[in-house]
Formats: sequence, C-alpha cells, structure tokens
Amino acid sequence: MAPKRKLRSSAEEDSGGGSSSVVVMGGSSAGAKAGGARHAAKKSKAKKNVPPLPARVDMAFLPNGFRPDLTKLVAGAPGTSTGRPLRLYADGIFDLFHYGHAKALEQAKRSFPNSYLLVGCCNDKLTHELKGRTVLKDTERYESLKHCKWVDEVVEDAPWVVDEDFIAVHQIDFVCHDALPYGDASGQSSSGDVYAHLKRQGRFVETQRTEGISTSDIITSIIQDYDVFVRRNMERGYNARDMNVPFLKEQAIKFDIVKDKVTRRVGKVIKDRQKKKTKQQAGGALITKGVKGRGGGGGGVDPNGNKERHNLVLDLGNHAQETITDMQRNFVQIFDRDGAIRTSFREQRRQIRERVNVLARTSFC
Repeated sequence: MAPKRKLRSSAEEDSGGGSSSVVVMGGSSAGAKAGGARHAAKKSKAKKNVPPLPARVDMAFLPNGFRPDLTKLVAGAPGTSTGRPLRLYADGIFDLFHYGHAKALEQAKRSFPNSYLLVGCCNDKLTHELKGRTVLKDTERYESLKHCKWVDEVVEDAPWVVDEDFIAVHQIDFVCHDALPYGDASGQSSSGDVYAHLKRQGRFVETQRTEGISTSDIITSIIQDYDVFVRRNMERGYNARDMNVPFLKEQAIKFDIVKDKVTRRVGKVIKDRQKKKTKQQAGGALITKGVKGRGGGGGGVDPNGNKERHNLVLDLGNHAQETITDMQRNFVQIFDRDGAIRTSFREQRRQIRERVNVLARTSFC
C-alpha cells in the first residue's frame, strides 16, 4: 500500500477547507457564539451531500476472521450471481506494477461470485511524503492499473486512511488487503494500523501476499547489477549524463565495451581459422592416403600451410588496426577541446571565477 492524502470532507470543502475554530475579534464572546452557530449550520448542511453508508451485509459468511465462506451465501444476497455486485475496494502505491500486485487484485475480485472492484492509488505528493520515492509517476501508476483485467475502476488520488465519508461516497461494502497491520505514517489512525477500524466494523476482507516479489525486490536487483544495466542502456544509445552516471564510470564502461568487442572479434577469427585448418588437414590426410595407396610419396604435407598462416596474421593485423583506431577515436573524444574532460575543467574554472567575483564584491566589514 502506499501513502495517501486524507480526503477533505464535504463539510471542509463547503467551508473553504478552513479550520473549525472561530477567531474572536476584540474578545467578544457573543461573536464567537454566533460564528460557532454558523459553522455548525454549514457542517450540518454539508453532511447532507454525503451519501449514506452502504447497507450492512449479513456477516455470517465471515466466521473465521476476514476470509469469506462462500458456502454461507444465500441466493439473491449481495455478492451472489442473482444479487447485486458487492463493491470492493483495494488500495496501494502499485509502483512498477508486477504479478504480486495482479495476484492480490485477483484475490480481491474473486472474493465473491459477483463483485465490482475499485482500486485506489495514491498520488506522488502523498506517496513521496509518507512512504518514499517512486520509480513511476502517479499518472503512469494509474495507467498500469487501468490495464489490469481484475480492476473495474481506478480511484486516483486515493486517501491514505479510508474513512466513512470515502466509503459512503464510493458505496464500498468491503476493503481488501492482507491482514498484517499496516503502519499509519500519516498519524490519522489511533491504533497505528490503517485498517484497524475497518476490521472492527467487519468491512475488511483478507488477501494473501505473494512471496518472492515486491517493488523493493525489483529495485534491489537493479542496484545489485548497476554496471550491467548502465552498460545495457549505453549500448542502446542512452546518454550517460541523462542516467546520472559519473564521468569516470562512463569511461570505464566504454573501455570494457571496446575490450569485449575486440576479444569477440579475435576469438571469432581464431575459431574460424581453426575450423578451416582442421578441414584442410582432414582433406590432406585423404590425399596422402590415396598417393601412398598408388605407391607414391609425399608424406601428406599441406602445400597451403604457409599461405594459411599468412592469412591468419593479416586478419589479426586488420583487427588490431581497427582496435587501435577505436581507441584513438575514444581518446580524441575524451581529451579533445570539446571533450568531456576539458569541458568539465572549463566549467569548474568558470564557477571558481564567479565565486571569486562574488567574494570580491562582498563587504566583510
């Protein structure tokens, strides 16, 4: 689950989101009473705009905690094929949407034979404040959920703690999540578990976490193979600066790329030559055997042996020249006047001059 912002109640929206306290000007208690009466009237009026809570469903099918026993469902009751769909709600951050998320939503959707699954997803501001940085933006996370077949509706900018107003507005029958206590970083829940009040009210249905997969696990695997993935993207044309890769790390990876390329080329040449030599030796042995069979000599000497060695040397020389050319080109790119090193030095000198000028203009008296 992900951090979420608390939705303002309808009363707060009607009153402009202001505080319920009344500022008394000049110490007038009469003004305070009048202001309090006006605020109470506004609040009462605003509450009328919030739909009533959905009718409570018979809880006989939740005998053992938070997992429904579908054998106890009565025909025609909500959640059955002949009754109305139960409106279920699941929330979270859903960063780097993976099969663990999908399986949790599948469990929620299949909790009852007839259900409508709403999935709430928190925005970036709330998530970054209460849980931490995400890889995907909130709009990307919303879009990922919309393409999951178990989701009937995505609730954007979802709250961190589901309150009664939110349940009433969306007519939610049950909230679905794994049953482990989920810490409330927002401080809105007195028990510290954002789902504690829903569990007490009997509005909570448990799903199971999928072991071995999580967004944090995915990020960890990328960090562990940092060099591999940086090189992967560089070979696909991504700029090292755009990936926030330090200059020296960039050059080390470029060197490794050139070295591996040369190693593969030389290895291929040697392997091809060995195959060709083996084939020629096999042919020469057959010729020698035929000559001996006719009483001739010759000893099976390969007349093309010297030429073969000469061609191998030429091929190795050509690949060595290509390697030297690549290294020269990289050297020029690095140390050229417009190269990264000299450009970096010029930028550092410019910054130093600016700082010195600022200090010179500043009075220390």
